[in-house]
Amino acid sequence: MPNGGGGASAAELSRRAVGRLLRGGTWQALAREVAWEAVRASGVEPGCLDWLTSLVEVRLAECVDGLAAAVPSAAPEEVGEILSRAYVEVLEWATAVLDDRTAARGAPSGRPRLAPLRRLRPRSDVEVPPLVADDLRRAASPVEDAAA
Repeated sequence: MPNGGGGASAAELSRRAVGRLLRGGTWQALAREVAWEAVRASGVEPGCLDWLTSLVEVRLAECVDGLAAAVPSAAPEEVGEILSRAYVEVLEWATAVLDDRTAARGAPSGRPRLAPLRRLRPRSDVEVPPLVADDLRRAASPVEDAAA
């Protein structure tokens, strides 16, 4: 059922989904939350938090821009799931960036590379906010939701 949001426009559904994900916070705080979790899970030194937050903010913005294209064909409850998947994808991407920086040894082309990050503790699993986990659980088990 395309855009079954009771007459809500795609822009309105997107706005609601982003507001829900922000959980009363700001866009910058959401980017910092993702960056902090990537730093925590990767075990690297926290000095990279500022530049990683900037990268995450840009990546999240790209995902939200892409959300606008997906919304017209999505049911309202799917919009949150789409955004939660994007949250996890950006978190995994940020963690991979940090993992790459810990392994940086020098570019084969001979051009200078950024100094590698130091890993202060072993890598651990990433954790997501309960709201994101709930959206992903719901997306993974639509049959259970229909029976509830």
